[in-house]
Amino acid sequence: MPQDYYDYDVFLSHSSTDKPWVRKLKKDLYEYGVKAWLDEDEIRPGTRFAAALEQALATSRTVALIVSREGVSSQWVMEEYFSALQAVPIIPVILGEAKLPRFLQGRHWVDFRDETKYDQNLRQLVWGITGKEPVQTRHEDISAFIKFLEEITREDRSKERRYKFIDPRGYMDLLTTKGHHVIFGGRGSGKSAFLRELENTCKDHKIMPILVDLGIANVSYPYVLLVILIAIFNQLRDVIVAEKYNRAILATVGAITLFREGKLVKDLERTMGTLDKLYSQPSSSVQTISAALESDIHRYRELVVQWLGMMDYRAIYLLIDDFYQLPPESQPEVADYLKKLFRGLSCYLKMGTVPSRSRLFARNEFSEIGLQRADDYSPIHLDFLLEDFDGAQRFLSDLFDNICSQGIEDFRGNVLFEDRVDAMNILTEASGGNPRSFINLLKELLIYYKPQLSPLGYHEIRRVCVNYLKRARQEAVESYSNYELLHQLLTVIVDLCQRHHDIAFCLSKYEIHAYPKLGGLISQLVDLRLIHLLTTSYPPPVGDRLIYVLSVGVYDELGDPYDYWKNERLTNRIFNSTKDYPQLECSELPLHILS
Repeated sequence: MPQDYYDYDVFLSHSSTDKPWVRKLKKDLYEYGVKAWLDEDEIRPGTRFAAALEQALATSRTVALIVSREGVSSQWVMEEYFSALQAVPIIPVILGEAKLPRFLQGRHWVDFRDETKYDQNLRQLVWGITGKEPVQTRHEDISAFIKFLEEITREDRSKERRYKFIDPRGYMDLLTTKGHHVIFGGRGSGKSAFLRELENTCKDHKIMPILVDLGIANVSYPYVLLVILIAIFNQLRDVIVAEKYNRAILATVGAITLFREGKLVKDLERTMGTLDKLYSQPSSSVQTISAALESDIHRYRELVVQWLGMMDYRAIYLLIDDFYQLPPESQPEVADYLKKLFRGLSCYLKMGTVPSRSRLFARNEFSEIGLQRADDYSPIHLDFLLEDFDGAQRFLSDLFDNICSQGIEDFRGNVLFEDRVDAMNILTEASGGNPRSFINLLKELLIYYKPQLSPLGYHEIRRVCVNYLKRARQEAVESYSNYELLHQLLTVIVDLCQRHHDIAFCLSKYEIHAYPKLGGLISQLVDLRLIHLLTTSYPPPVGDRLIYVLSVGVYDELGDPYDYWKNERLTNRIFNSTKDYPQLECSELPLHILS
């Protein structure tokens, strides 16, 4: 009978006197993903016993014949043995003081008579049943590993990070240098991880990091500046208080220095009180707050100058996470104010944001405000474009090894995957090279792997990835208020690709800038892993278009001629710098998608 049709991995043939031991054996086999048939769990009252045994033997891959003194003399055990002898592999299992009967001496057995070697013998039995040498990994280990992956994707900054930070392109060395930096990356690309690592690194370099998460703050301009200023002054005050107390005890500074520090603490607290009052009073209009912030900026700068002069720190780094959460029209104003606040001081901005939702600079006929690239800041791009498929794959492979070294070391080999290269190919494509998506997919694979504890093949991995992406697409209906628009746009894109028998399309950079709403919708489709960005510079050398590729979760639903793509690497299928990709024309889109 073909393997796929077996209902059970092993039939446990035993004497009723050995039932307690066999119950434990069944439970322990399950921890290795082995499904065992045990009479008391499978035979319903009233069922003909002999018929049930015959059916169970016919649907079991193997038989474990429990040989004990009682089992050898059991009529039922003997009948089960001679029935199984006709069709099913038999594995003798010796217990207690039993000796192997003569009729079994031609078979290799598993000897459980030495209870101190139970675990070792259990793995031998699993090997005999499944044909694969088992690993130490058990269901509880995998459950703990799945929980560990959930902790990574929902990182709690109040807790110590349990995994090692990965920096495949050496960006941290650049980030720690003095100067303004903007970290660009899509959702889940690792911006927050970089800022948190920078926060830890700064402390070793006598640099004061101040982290402000705008995703948590959830405020708009100019209130966001009040939040940022309060965070800055609160941190500076806390450092003075902590170090002043320590130095006073150790008598390392004089009374005059302690007096000056005490005065600065009072000034900082007074300033925070004023800012908090502006923030909390309903009567404070946007104009009132903006005017107050502009008129007092020199006083704020002076407080920072005094702090730097008193404390033993080389610089202040203001780390702003999720800057893109601000409305695009107010982003240049916030960036410009912070630039003016820090101008000429050893204070630097390190901001994390999503490129398609960022507007750091604005210009009109009268003025320019914000941060201008090259002149004001250095960009750091975290997103892997799928034109660099090998680079993305190497990064995710390193990430996988790093996570396994913190969770289950055994998975670093071919324990989870039959072929690691094939697995990383499909995982890189399905995730678009995005770390968070990769970890979520890995979690899904572990959930699928847990009941069987046998390596996953390419098609199994692909099926899990596709199902996860489809489910995420359904969940987006509830989490995205504009999902109808996203669905309409995706339908147009899929139709375009089908007409040209392709899974990639291009879009003019000019039209992205001309229609910001379209650009925002495209970015959301990328966030949902429904499409991936392939390259930002097509065709070379002009590079005036972007190329996007359908997610495997989308094109998997399409029939011929898409079937032949499903077993090939992404780059082998679609990327060609001289290829004529179908273009998404704005003239073909409904007006409500454009504006």
